[in-house]
Amino acid sequence: MSAVRNLHLEQGYEDPIKGSFLIERIVQGIRNSKGQTPRRIRLPVTLTILLGLCNKMELIFQNKPYDELVMKTAFLVAFFGFLRVGEFTCDSWKCFNPALHLQWQDVTFVPNKYQPNYVQILIKGSKTDPGRKGVPIVLGQTYTSLCPVKTLRQLWLSRRHSEGPLFRFWNGAFLSRAKVTKIMREALTMQGLNASQYASHSFRKGAATTAAERGLPAWLIQILGRWTSDCYKLYISLATGQLKDVAAKMAGTK
Repeated sequence: MSAVRNLHLEQGYEDPIKGSFLIERIVQGIRNSKGQTPRRIRLPVTLTILLGLCNKMELIFQNKPYDELVMKTAFLVAFFGFLRVGEFTCDSWKCFNPALHLQWQDVTFVPNKYQPNYVQILIKGSKTDPGRKGVPIVLGQTYTSLCPVKTLRQLWLSRRHSEGPLFRFWNGAFLSRAKVTKIMREALTMQGLNASQYASHSFRKGAATTAAERGLPAWLIQILGRWTSDCYKLYISLATGQLKDVAAKMAGTK
């Protein structure tokens, strides 16, 4: 069933399982009779692995510098933004919903696009925002090569489309979850790692792990990751000055 679903998504079709009452009942029946399958443990993407992923993009996207930049920017935004994969990708490469998926209109460079100190991104498809009011996140500079602010600005300067989807390849294809997983695992294999132990969720897990290692308090990590239904309310009430230094602390430059 999983293989059929992935094949549909890779070919640009809608998820054939999502919202199907019959399939949900069948799956629940299997779980009741067979028991729950043990959850696979996914390893976190650390800063070292993240650097390796970004460095391999040039080899993967040969002679496609714009697509290389799109992928690298998505990786950095996902990591430093503690994003769930559904918050920065589309269901397939040809299905885009402006009410849910990231657009350039959702990105604000502060104080301006030319010399930004940080960026604010409005996440519209968050699990912690059932009312779809939008959850703003703040990404600060890291002052390293792994900087989400720097790459977002580079992408803005290089963009082919002035409006519309934030992560769109040169040929017009939207960034899908399947694409993120495929490219990530290809780059991990190039690093000599067991790619099957990682998934798109590994960016979010790695962000939390890295933040804890850098000494960020548990309450702040919980807020940054939006791990409770109403946690985003506290998140957006924090001072911007406190939030914009998070990426630099995670990168070890502050």
